[in-house]
Amino acid sequence: MTTLSFVLLAALPGADQKAPAKPAAPPARVTVTAPTACLHCSFGEGEDCALCLKLDDKTPVLLDGKAAKPFFASRLDGKVVVAEGTLALSKDKRLVLTCDNVHAYSDKDKAPEKGKVRVAGTACCGSCDLNVCDECTLAVANGALPVVLDGKLAAGHAEAKEGQTLTAVGRLFRDKRGLLRLQADSADLKKKDK
Repeated sequence: MTTLSFVLLAALPGADQKAPAKPAAPPARVTVTAPTACLHCSFGEGEDCALCLKLDDKTPVLLDGKAAKPFFASRLDGKVVVAEGTLALSKDKRLVLTCDNVHAYSDKDKAPEKGKVRVAGTACCGSCDLNVCDECTLAVANGALPVVLDGKLAAGHAEAKEGQTLTAVGRLFRDKRGLLRLQADSADLKKKDK
């Protein structure tokens, strides 16, 4: 190619423009029902005491936000609470639920049972959209931390661009690769209402 060819190619419309950035997925709505615990005292993590929920012996979910503050003093009581908000990873790779609602669990609650998590958000495919699974697997887009379903109910395909929502309830865990997974007891996939 000659120098003139390069100049002409550079002059083409859009030649100097980058592909538009893909918008970040909106955060999913996460509801956790679990006993309170201390991240430092119960799990031996961190330098100071911090309020968390104990999903199991290996999985703490750190609670953040004004709604969680009243439960800090009783964090070692193991009181079962329901916390709702958005789930993300902290700088040190810990699960953090930024809460807008935390209350004591009661039998009349429409929350998941103790130790379970409900995730509701934009449905996507763990293979086609996220490129983290070998085959089509249902997942919930959640900002930089998607939640991929696991178990019998995980098999399936959903695309965010089709406007589907997924609400799933189950046991939250991190797999060997560090991927956030939900061993689903129930999964409800439906079109978004317009």
